[in-house]
Amino acid sequence: MPKRLSPRGYGLFEITGLDEAVGTAAVTVRHSAYALAYGQVGRPVCHMFEGSFGGAMRFVM
Repeated sequence: MPKRLSPRGYGLFEITGLDEAVGTAAVTVRHSAYALAYGQVGRPVCHMFEGSFGGAMRFVM
């Protein structure tokens, strides 16, 4: 999924952790247009991606 979203302008995605045995993954998104609109607020704000990746991981795992 990151290879499809980054070229479309959604930000730079990097899978920073993946544990198939436990069924967890960590994805870092940089330069998200959604986060840039919020500005520096000191907390994660890309809730759209959180839900999308959560659903994708349930499907894949």
